[in-house]
Amino acid sequence: MSDEPTSPQLEPTSSVENTPSPSALTPESITLPQLRGDVSTPRKLKMRRRLEFMAKSRSEMKQKHAMEMKLLRKQLRQHKSVKYLNQCLKRKDEIIQRKKSTIRILRHELKTTKWATELEETKFKLARLIKKHRRLKQSNKNRRLTTIKAQQDPISVLTRDTDFFGDTLDKCDSTLARLLEFPSDKDSFVSMMSVCLSATTAVIERQYKRYLELVVTDELRKETETARPHNIDSEEIMGMFSAAKHRAPNATLCFLSSRMRAQKNHLVEYLDELEYPKKEKIIYWAVGMARKKRQINRQSHVEMRRELSRRAALKCQKKDQKERKAIENKLKVLDVSLIESEFPELEENSISAVTDILSGALVGRNICHVWFNSDSGEKTVYSGHVEKLKKKKKATYVIAYWGENESYDDAVDFEVSVYELAADFICQDLTLS
Repeated sequence: MSDEPTSPQLEPTSSVENTPSPSALTPESITLPQLRGDVSTPRKLKMRRRLEFMAKSRSEMKQKHAMEMKLLRKQLRQHKSVKYLNQCLKRKDEIIQRKKSTIRILRHELKTTKWATELEETKFKLARLIKKHRRLKQSNKNRRLTTIKAQQDPISVLTRDTDFFGDTLDKCDSTLARLLEFPSDKDSFVSMMSVCLSATTAVIERQYKRYLELVVTDELRKETETARPHNIDSEEIMGMFSAAKHRAPNATLCFLSSRMRAQKNHLVEYLDELEYPKKEKIIYWAVGMARKKRQINRQSHVEMRRELSRRAALKCQKKDQKERKAIENKLKVLDVSLIESEFPELEENSISAVTDILSGALVGRNICHVWFNSDSGEKTVYSGHVEKLKKKKKATYVIAYWGENESYDDAVDFEVSVYELAADFICQDLTLS
């Protein structure tokens, strides 16, 4: 045997068998045996490390780029929303500035127009009326207290220096001096004066009760700003209406109303302030509209009268129907021989006709019957012929009726109770021939 060391023999391997496919070269799939040869050389280890580093850095870069894209998209959305909000705020500011400028212009016009001056005058008048109301309220209270004090000592009325309204009495007036003389019968004067003063106090308390107990608050003053300060306007309108009606008795209410409204609303003064073309245009327009309004009112008045007449006729018919029903009920329980005593106002011929109707002897005769039309509220006359008498449940006539311009061929049959027919004859709505 030889003592020389022998190097290990490497078996030759096929390059085709041991070389992996390019698609299989991934960082996870590269292992030491898959490299060319079984022995890991430095070059092969370096290549393996480079491949692992490249695969790892690629995944990290991909994740990093994804995070950056998310951040960029979020920032982009925030930027758009902020921009949109800024645009909206800018637009709102422009609208507010325009409205403010419009309000300033309107305020300036309001202060310089005629209506502003009238409003200021109205406010001034209202404040003056409020002061007057307070002064009257206080004077009424003082007057009431004065009468109550005078009621306790009636003789002090003759020694007063002021009257009950607070005005100073003129001592030089001969009439007043004569009235203030002491009476000869002091007891009668005291009793009569105390009664007069108590009655005056009662009248003041009754008439000024609301004024004496009323507490004027800001809320009440605000609610009553548009109310009439006094009933003098209503009295003035009533006086104007009475005078106008006395001056023109045949004038319509619409004419008088329009004339009074023109006076109260100062319409003539308003027209005088206008220029001639505009004034003429307004007057012609008002005349045309008044004519149309008058025609509409006239038509409505005619319809109203017609409806009132219909309702009045219907009410009278209901009353007559109630009376006829009472007569029918009376005839149902009444013997034929007692008709004359029960209805003394009927003549003999009428009593015999009622007897014939109740006994059924009316068959074959012609009649003239008045019916009431509830739709038109009028009475209509119909001619009729009694065809036959039915006695199944109750005695009923079968009558053929026809109108004024119709004949017997156009007649329509109706069934009428003998008691209804007799009641109509007693009420003079039925005539026999």
